[in-house]
Amino acid sequence: MIKRIYLFYFVLLGITVFSLSNCIIFQRSTIANYHERETPVGQTKISENLFCDKTEITNFHYLEFLSWTNQVFGRESVEYLQALPIVSCWSEVDECLAELAKNYLRHPSYRDFPLVGISQEQARLYSRWRSDRVFEYQLIKLKLLDFNVTPTPENHFTIERYFTSTPPYKRDPRIKYYAEYSLPNKAEREQIMAYNDSITEVFLENCKSKTCKACQENFPDTQSAIQPCKGGVIFSFPTRPVTSGCQTNGKNSILELRGNVAEWLHEDSLAAGYSWKDNYTVFPDYYVDQTPINAWTGFRCVGRWKKWID
Repeated sequence: MIKRIYLFYFVLLGITVFSLSNCIIFQRSTIANYHERETPVGQTKISENLFCDKTEITNFHYLEFLSWTNQVFGRESVEYLQALPIVSCWSEVDECLAELAKNYLRHPSYRDFPLVGISQEQARLYSRWRSDRVFEYQLIKLKLLDFNVTPTPENHFTIERYFTSTPPYKRDPRIKYYAEYSLPNKAEREQIMAYNDSITEVFLENCKSKTCKACQENFPDTQSAIQPCKGGVIFSFPTRPVTSGCQTNGKNSILELRGNVAEWLHEDSLAAGYSWKDNYTVFPDYYVDQTPINAWTGFRCVGRWKKWID
């Protein structure tokens, strides 16, 4: 039962739409080499010790964070309330989008659509939570930790509690590295763009299939310059599933870097990328100040293996 629970649980921590195989990546690892052999869950390797999510974080991914926070801290807790997205951001765009304020976050139809309505700090909270959950599962797979069926505010697993041997956890001295997820900084974002453009260029140069020919005709394929409302009703849906667009080079591609939603960066109040409301052909700024929470900014994480320093 524990394995079945965690199989489902771990799929949610990665980028679900791509990587059922990511549920078992640690089975090939040992205590000595796990940080050298494996890619952090749901990510693609960009360069030495820099990895990136293949897609934007979806509603489904974030709902798992909310579910866990509710389970551990309670629905009326500060922790749960501060994690809730501002769903009314859709109504602020146009009254015709009021339906999305009710349904976009939680309805199954939108589970693979990009999360919006969150602050930069909420994106950081999710990233820290994801780091804790992935490391917890890693230790379980290495048979160094038992699954905590009833986590509480006092006993739930965190990276810090493990490495400082805070009860009920006891550190194994052989474990020194953990996968850290965070928002990318501006330099990392540019590195990710260069990587993705390079594999896309090779993909299109060697084009033979109908799929890549369609990508050639529509490149860059972006969800941008959308006018969602016409005559008081939704005429064109603003966002699309995170796996839409040209999937160049299969599992190694990074999707929707230039459209769908803008994405929070590490630098305070800074976001990158064009969103569904921007016309990327005329919009001058790829990096924008996005201080207000809105319906066109989400995020994705970068990952790296990090050594714990006592």
